[in-house]
This record gives sequence, structure tokens and C-alpha cells, in this order.
Amino acid sequence: MMRDMNRVGRLTLLIAVMLFGTASNETLESENSPMGTDVLIEWTKTQDTAIEEADVVVYEDGKVVLSERLGGGQYQINTKQRDELRAFVFQEQRLADIDEQALNRERADAAAKKRAQPSSEAMVLTIPQMDSGTTFIRSSTGGQPYSLRYHDLVGDAQAFPGIEDLQRLRRIELKLLELVDTLTGP
Repeated sequence: MMRDMNRVGRLTLLIAVMLFGTASNETLESENSPMGTDVLIEWTKTQDTAIEEADVVVYEDGKVVLSERLGGGQYQINTKQRDELRAFVFQEQRLADIDEQALNRERADAAAKKRAQPSSEAMVLTIPQMDSGTTFIRSSTGGQPYSLRYHDLVGDAQAFPGIEDLQRLRRIELKLLELVDTLTGP
């Protein structure tokens, strides 16, 4: 009986994470993470709750390290590219201003309002897909460590275009993917 209750509790937690994402101010731990004061930004998309290896790490000196999933290797961006990335992430998109817990509350509120709105159109109910992945973003710019974890960023950014913090996170993710494309090119 107790074992079944533990299973139900774990299943309930898993469903809540899948439906509402997760966010935490805790430092995201990874054995292979190079996170230090010389890291501008680190980004990972994973199916797991732990980071095995960062997908993209951009260092303050312009060095960029890609995971094997993204082709692997070490690259160098010039000072102008690094400064433009820094300005985009920290000034234009204001990464450090995004509060993970507030973002999750806003997403949950928006989902509840969406479900409560009467509509003459057929309402398609969606649940996050099992392969949607969890986005991890970390930085240490300005000596202030910052970390964010969010499940199904792509799906939620599409489903809730009015939540600006989701849109900002998605733009950061797209910018980092654009950097990967530029570095690995055809």
C-alpha cells in the first residue's frame, strides 16, 4: 500500500513537471559543466532532469564549445560577435530579470484562463510532448550566477505568445542556435 502511494506521488510530480515546467533558482549541477566566472552563457536542451554536457558554452574570451550532439568542437568568435551576443542576451532580452517562479505562475495562470474562456471554436487540448525537452540556461556575467530550467519552452512560447518572459527565453535560445549554425556552417 505504501509503495503504491509513493508511486502515485512520483507520478503526480512527473505530471506536474510535464504540464507546468520547472523552474528553480538553485544552481544546476553537472559534472561536465565548465560553469565558472569566465563563462558568458551556457545553454542545454535535454530530455533528462540532469545536465550531462552543456550543448553550447560561450566564454568571456570568445571561445565557444559545442557538445557532440551539436557537432562537437571548439570555436572562436571575435570580440564584436561576443559583445553583440552579450548585449542581446543581457540588455535586449534581460535574461537576469527573468524570475523562474514568477514565469511558471504566469504560465499556469494563462493556461487556466485559456481553459476557462468560452469559445465557439472547437478547443484542442494539448499536453506537453514527452520529447519536448527541458531548457537549461546558466550565466555568471557580472559575478552574479544565474540559472534557469524550463520544460517545453518551444511549446509554451507558441501556446502563450502574450507571456513576454517566455518569448525572451525563446529568442535567446534561437540566438544561440543561430550561433551554432554560423559556427558549424555548411
